[in-house]
Amino acid sequence: MGKLNIAAIFLMMLFASTAQAHPIVFDVRKYGVTADGATDISKALLSAFRDACASPTPSKVLVPKGKFALRQVILQGPCKAPIHVQIEGNIKALTQDGTTNAGSSWIAFQYLSNFTLSGGAVFDGQGPKAWGTCGKSTYCKKLPIVSS
Repeated sequence: MGKLNIAAIFLMMLFASTAQAHPIVFDVRKYGVTADGATDISKALLSAFRDACASPTPSKVLVPKGKFALRQVILQGPCKAPIHVQIEGNIKALTQDGTTNAGSSWIAFQYLSNFTLSGGAVFDGQGPKAWGTCGKSTYCKKLPIVSS
């Protein structure tokens, strides 16, 4: 009888640990985004990130395969639990007048711990089309994607 109880406890612990191993997924498509390459996903990405960051359990923000347009965003913590941002789609900076501030970053990750960024994404900052020129200097003062 003792061996049976030990086996039952072991199985319960195994099931409990695997149940916690899968993060809650916050897919930007559930926030009204389509992968058409022209629609701005900034609000959807920020909303998905804020919801994931507020989750008391590990979470994942998913940008699926497809083409997406993005304004400048700051994805900022601290978060209540580990957070994973998985970007599989191709992300392009918006190039319309007034959508970018050349003195700022395009995508910023700030005040995060237990943070993972992964995926097979291509980030296309659109160069001078979106960010203008860097003046007389050969190098821009800030990189478009930063983490602090």
